[in-house]
Amino acid sequence: MKRSYLKNEIDDCLHGGLSSANNKYVKVDFSSNVNPLGASKNVLKVIKEKLDNLVSIYPDPKQDTICKKISDYFDNKINPENISVGNGATELIHNFMSIQKNSNVVIPIPSFCEYELACSRNNSKITYVPLNSDFQIDSDEIVKKARKSQLVFLCNPNNPTGLLSTKAIEDILNRIKESTIVFLDECFIELVSNYGKSNIVPDLIKSGNRNSMTKYINDFNNLIILRSLTKAHGLAGLRFGYMISNEKIAKTMKRNQISWNINGLAQMGALIALDDILHIKKALNIIIREKKTLHDGINKGMKSMTAFNSDSNFFLIKLQNLSSTFIKNYLLEKFGILIRDCNTFRGLNKEYIRVSVRTSNENSMLLKALHKVDKIDNK
Repeated sequence: MKRSYLKNEIDDCLHGGLSSANNKYVKVDFSSNVNPLGASKNVLKVIKEKLDNLVSIYPDPKQDTICKKISDYFDNKINPENISVGNGATELIHNFMSIQKNSNVVIPIPSFCEYELACSRNNSKITYVPLNSDFQIDSDEIVKKARKSQLVFLCNPNNPTGLLSTKAIEDILNRIKESTIVFLDECFIELVSNYGKSNIVPDLIKSGNRNSMTKYINDFNNLIILRSLTKAHGLAGLRFGYMISNEKIAKTMKRNQISWNINGLAQMGALIALDDILHIKKALNIIIREKKTLHDGINKGMKSMTAFNSDSNFFLIKLQNLSSTFIKNYLLEKFGILIRDCNTFRGLNKEYIRVSVRTSNENSMLLKALHKVDKIDNK
């Protein structure tokens, strides 16, 4: 079956997480690609200690302190004036499109559905550019389509494929006209683990790692970079994201955001999390070690599914003679395991699922359950 590119105009955006299923059945969530260790213990400790004040006192509406902390996170190579913050990265996507209404936009597919939803809600026309057969960005086609566009959305590493397209993105930045904005989602960049056979986590976490485009933020005035504390820092429930751009765009974003859009719990959690680099390093050590085990366990032990290579902390899996909806429901009902049904991604279909890399025990649970599914298909 060919990948599907023609779906109805989007009016909603489906995600992973417990809300995507009857969570009374869920024992392990492989549908959300977050830090397998969850939130930092330091974050939880400080929030508990300061809970009374965080709940009863207004948060900082200007968010100057947290913007300075983000600047520190990048060793002060990013100025606070170039940073805007949001109630999760998704709010920033939608807020940005609200000031970019009626645009012509290029979006590679499959990718994160909120780009499309934000465009649709702000009367923007979308041109879809399918990834190539290896799920990589087609930079030539992106540049071609962008000639008549004001904005290009890119995701590195891409969701749901997990693949980096660093060279292609550099190529696009160098060839695209300066008036066309490149909105680059790097929400998974800190969990990239494409370091060959080495089990050593490099000391490049702060800048995201060698594949981050933050090093070019002062070279390309049309570059916007989106980050989140959901994935690497494990703060999905607190909702905190930030955007790095030129100062003019950052000022416009701040003027258009509602007052107190970041609550006190999220602001405090972000301040502590951005100081706890060790927490991310511990998670990366788990991901590097477990990723190969999970990938090989699927590809060498099963006939009905194939896990694609991934640079991030999750895998896209191609199914044979099985439906993504069947597998999702079967794993949930029989084993309490929640995975991501990728049929809702434009550019994919019911032959694809996505799973995150978690702890050794949890990954073993998933492999045992997938073996049961594989036996059903191969009876």
